[in-house]
Amino acid sequence: LLAVHQRVAAFDTRAVGQYALASFSAEDGLSRAGNNLFSETQSSGQPSVGPPETVGRGSVVGGVLEQSNVDIASEFVELIKAQRGFQANSRVISAMNEALQQVFQAI
Repeated sequence: LLAVHQRVAAFDTRAVGQYALASFSAEDGLSRAGNNLFSETQSSGQPSVGPPETVGRGSVVGGVLEQSNVDIASEFVELIKAQRGFQANSRVISAMNEALQQVFQAI
C-alpha cells in the first residue's frame, strides 16, 4: 500500500494515512469539471475506490511531471483560426473607420 508517513522521532516514522484512487466502469461518461478535474455522472457509473495499482487503478509516482494530455496539433489549428478571425475583425474595423472618415470629410 502507498501510505503517508509522519516523522515522530529522529529515525522513526508511522503511517498516518494512505492514498486512494477511484476507477469507473465507463470513464468516457465522466463530466469535465475543468482544470483537469472530472466528476461522476449516471453514465460513468459509481466509483470503485481503493489503493493504487489494484483492480486496474493507476499508480502514484512522486517526483515526476505528468505528461501533457493536450493534442498540440489541434491546439495550433485553433490558435491559427483565432488569429485569422482577429485579423479579419481588424480589417473590418479599419474599413469601417476609413468609411466613416470619408463620410465626415464629405459633411
